[in-house]
Amino acid sequence: MRTRSIRLLLGLLAGLLILPASGAAAQDSSTICDTDALVEAVQSGAEEGTLEGMADDPVGTAASSNPVLTTLVTAVSEAELVDTLNSAEALTVFAPTDCAFAALDAATLEAALADPTGLLTQVLGFHVIAGEQIASADLSGDYETFTGETITINGTDVDGQATIVVPDVQTANATVHLIDTVMLPPSVTEAAQTDAAPSDAAPTEAADEATEDAATTDDGAAPTGGVATGAGGTADSSTTLPFVAMGLLASLAAVGFVVRRRV
Repeated sequence: MRTRSIRLLLGLLAGLLILPASGAAAQDSSTICDTDALVEAVQSGAEEGTLEGMADDPVGTAASSNPVLTTLVTAVSEAELVDTLNSAEALTVFAPTDCAFAALDAATLEAALADPTGLLTQVLGFHVIAGEQIASADLSGDYETFTGETITINGTDVDGQATIVVPDVQTANATVHLIDTVMLPPSVTEAAQTDAAPSDAAPTEAADEATEDAATTDDGAAPTGGVATGAGGTADSSTTLPFVAMGLLASLAAVGFVVRRRV
C-alpha cells in the first residue's frame, strides 16, 4: 500500500514538473505564426486578452493583454502612442504579431526602438487607419493611414507586404486585424533610395570624367586606337572596369546600410 502511495506521489511530482515546461513553451509567442496556433494562444491566455475579452477595452489597453502582441505593445509604448490610440473614436489596426517582429533583424528593430518619435512612429502609424472600423469583408481599397500615407488592401493582402492571419478582432474603439509582417511605409523606402543615391554619385562622376577624357586627346582630336588615359597616352578598354566596379560596390554598401537602419 505504501509503495503504491509513493508511486502516485512520484507521478504527481513528475506531472507538476512537466506542466511548467509546457507552459513556458506555449509562451514563446515568436514561434506562433499560423492562424490556428495564434487563435489557440490568444484564447488560452488571460481573459482580458482573449478575442471576447479585448472587446471591453480600448485598443492600446486591449493589446497589452494579448499574448501574441507583446512586441507591438512594447513598440507602441516606446513611441508614446498608447493614449493616442486609446482616445481615438474609431480605428482600423493592422497588428503585427510577435512572429512578425521576430522575422525582423534584431539590429533593425533596435534601431527603430532607438528612434521612438521618428522612425518607429512613422512605421507604426502606417499600420493604422483612423476614423473608421473596417471589417475584413469590406477592406479592399485604398486608405489614408495615421501618418497620411496611402495603404492598399486587397482581400487579405495588405499593401503587398503582409497577410491578415486573424481578422476582425474587436476592441472598444477599434477593429484589429493580426498580420504576419511588419510593413514599411513608402516614405521609409523612398528615403532609403534617396540616401543610397549620393553614394554612387561620386563613382559615376568619375566614370563620366574618364569618358570625357577618353573622347579627345590633348590636342582635341579623337583618338584612333585604345582608350585615352587623360594624360595623352592610351590604355586598354579594360581599365575602365574598376570605375564600374567601384560604383556598384558603393551602391550596394549604401543600400545595405539603409536597410539595416530603416525599420
